[in-house]
Amino acid sequence: MTSATTSAVHHPVAPAQIKVADMAGDLYGGPDGRPPLVLLAGLTYGRQTWQPVLGHLGRIDPGRPVLVLDPPGHGDSPDQLPHTLE
Repeated sequence: MTSATTSAVHHPVAPAQIKVADMAGDLYGGPDGRPPLVLLAGLTYGRQTWQPVLGHLGRIDPGRPVLVLDPPGHGDSPDQLPHTLE
């Protein structure tokens, strides 16, 4: 096993896979009156990089709404063109 595999902690509830402004995302938990925590991937990473955090959040605050997004060009989100200097 790789170190990423052994250190990952999975969220106990399967997310709803959604799209927000053409960005791929996962929505955990359900509406409970609190605004969702929003986690964004970045640099060259996709939303799976948040798995260890999601596992811990699922244990300490079950049902907490959490929205995890891949920004354009990351993970499962397509690039948003054009990429020009203008």
